[in-house]
Amino acid sequence: MHPLTSLFDSVLSLDRQPDNQASPGWFFPNRASGLLSVAAAILDRKGALLQCNVGFSRLLPESTRLLPGANVGKHFVAPRFADLVRAAESSRLAGYAGPLAVGSPSMSLLPLRARVWLSRQGVHLLAEYDIDRLQGMAGRSHESDQHQDLLQALQRDYDQLKLHTDSVVQTSLTDPLTGVGNRRKLDQALVDEISRVDRGGGPLSAIMIDLDLFKRVNDEFGHAAGDGVLVGIAHQLLAHLRASDTIARIGGEEFVVLLPNTKIKNALQKAEVMRSGVAESSPTNTNKKCTASFGVAQLRPSENGASLLHRLDVALYRSKAEGRNRVTSAEVHSVRSIPSPSPAT
Repeated sequence: MHPLTSLFDSVLSLDRQPDNQASPGWFFPNRASGLLSVAAAILDRKGALLQCNVGFSRLLPESTRLLPGANVGKHFVAPRFADLVRAAESSRLAGYAGPLAVGSPSMSLLPLRARVWLSRQGVHLLAEYDIDRLQGMAGRSHESDQHQDLLQALQRDYDQLKLHTDSVVQTSLTDPLTGVGNRRKLDQALVDEISRVDRGGGPLSAIMIDLDLFKRVNDEFGHAAGDGVLVGIAHQLLAHLRASDTIARIGGEEFVVLLPNTKIKNALQKAEVMRSGVAESSPTNTNKKCTASFGVAQLRPSENGASLLHRLDVALYRSKAEGRNRVTSAEVHSVRSIPSPSPAT
């Protein structure tokens, strides 16, 4: 649960009508009660209103009919509603935090500071009036100038915040050595991909890769050489992936690849191509060939990420136990590839 959810629920509860005056889960914004300077709302990802308080309703044009399903996303001026959703998706734990303007071009838009995050219920918005900016605008006499200046300032703030947020998010999801994703990236991608499958999307398959006897590389050539090998292997794996695929380094010499819209048969073929490519490559900084073992699985109905990773790990262990430099399917108890002629190192 997002850390602001409890506060959000408390704000909405201030405007709750008696049970005999409102349908369950809906708040009628026609009572002058609650925190009028605080806006709270839940919308779906397309901008349809699900719940709101009085504070949120006061931001919208008077002509807006605040009924369940009303499209209020169109009234988000800066950032646009779609941009808010994308920002919240890029950092599910933190969500969006920054300036916001809601209303219409004909209205006097008051500056807000907002937090936006995602949950199973929908898109949560919690915002309050930006007192510092309101005080700075108090001396202005022309509403049109105020409106235009506010929009420009909001857009500048948003652009700067987006650049900073994108940079921070990218850094937090990237393995600093190899440049591929890290464990946090994998966990986030798993949540998104499993949600996609649950909504009726195509199948999801995954590959777990572990370099064989990698400790010997570090022991014989040093950790700097070992790092060079890891970078080279990561680039080798990456060359076989699509833009929609995700690769992450989750351990010292262990990687996981997610393959959206891919069945187990095609994932096994992809893993075999990767295995062959690794075995035939010549890593920099060493004069030894490097091999890797692979485990492959397809997400099962109602399966979670932890279960999928566990099955991948079991399949990978079988590849190791059967002699390394192999691809093993988690769906059947058989090895799907033959070791290369040279011994594994």
